[in-house]
Amino acid sequence: MKPLIREMAESDLLQVAELSRELGYPGPLEDLRARFALLTKAGEGGLFVAERDGAIIGFLQVAVRMPLESPVHTEILALSITGRAQRTGAGRALVARAMAFTKERGITSLRVRSNVTRDVSHVFYTQLGFEKQKTQHVYALPLRVR
Repeated sequence: MKPLIREMAESDLLQVAELSRELGYPGPLEDLRARFALLTKAGEGGLFVAERDGAIIGFLQVAVRMPLESPVHTEILALSITGRAQRTGAGRALVARAMAFTKERGITSLRVRSNVTRDVSHVFYTQLGFEKQKTQHVYALPLRVR
């Protein structure tokens, strides 16, 4: 049975938070709610869920990127599928929704970044037609805000 792919609603956030924790991204539900509110207000990206039998089995965040030095593109910022639903078509369905989101905006390139340790993800994206462009390091600088 194919999952239902739909826009994420605030009422989905408890299940999304549980899925995030399952996949190693813990955090307070209040923080998730605050980021959801900011993202939906900005309206520049898409938040989608995969649902089966009334349960959220995956979610996707896709955003429009407008770098000065390269063409406008969209990027999958998050794609998470619960362990029990992996290899059931939910990930493919969410990526298809990201592709549609991209085309709806007249954008011709969809990108995704994947941690070098996630070998299964690399195979998944390659099977969908994504081509490896580069390997990079990610650096973070914690800043204090008054």
